[in-house]
Amino acid sequence: MLFAVHLSDGILTSVWEIGGWIGTALLLAVACRKVTESEIPRIGVMTAAFFVASQVHLPLGGVSAHLLLNGLVGVILVLRAPLAIAVGLVLQALLFGHGGFYVLGVNVCVSAVPALIAGIAFAPLHRLGLLQRKPVRFAATTAIALVWLATAVVALQWVRSRMQTNSSPFPDDPALWWVADPWVAVSLIVAAAVVGRAERWLEADPEFPIGLLLGAATAYATVGLNCFVLWAGGKQEVRGLAGLVLLAHLPIVALEAIGVGFVVAFLAKAKPEWLGTAKPLLTTSETTSASTD
Repeated sequence: MLFAVHLSDGILTSVWEIGGWIGTALLLAVACRKVTESEIPRIGVMTAAFFVASQVHLPLGGVSAHLLLNGLVGVILVLRAPLAIAVGLVLQALLFGHGGFYVLGVNVCVSAVPALIAGIAFAPLHRLGLLQRKPVRFAATTAIALVWLATAVVALQWVRSRMQTNSSPFPDDPALWWVADPWVAVSLIVAAAVVGRAERWLEADPEFPIGLLLGAATAYATVGLNCFVLWAGGKQEVRGLAGLVLLAHLPIVALEAIGVGFVVAFLAKAKPEWLGTAKPLLTTSETTSASTD
């Protein structure tokens, strides 16, 4: 069984389907405005990459989930991201039956809105250069790891409680309080700090934590929106799938964060114009040597 962030027909109520199409129309109106001829090849490349990523399925027990890649699409295309994502989702629905046509508008919004936010956020994050500082990089990486670990604990406990007791809807579920246990909280913080320290040991490029942050945030937002739509707009019999979808995509969030981090770091050196930057950030050692000269 494939747990994907694009929904199938018959899952949502008609109000949500109509709202999704209205939202998609607005997103595409913004994305198509004043598209230049020089932008078309880049849009085509990222559309193809987004489409191909959906064919990379990760087996997770008896289910599977596929890569999202909308974070990278957003960072590179910014305002044009909804255009590439919409075309990619249409092709997925036509060729492979991934997602329905009535809910296509909702699926586009779920993937395109986080991508759009990531693209807009990249420029100020890069310009400020805060993630070039070691304490900020450590704090950002640790925070990402902590959120991921806490989400994993909550999702596992929620799915477990739903299977055992068929408990109440998600906001009232006792699994939400499981991470409040002192021993669990301390363990999660220590594990997250180890991950934050490991990122510094790698001596990655300064752009890596920016991509890591935006990749993780975009993947989380996409999966979170999908789960919210399932819970709030889904029919009664499918609302319980929200926790399973979240749990299935936790490995995807980790892969997306790391993958976007490395790609952004590479593009900052090889193709900075694709990121809208004139030049990459300097590493700490390069900054020191430059100031000495």
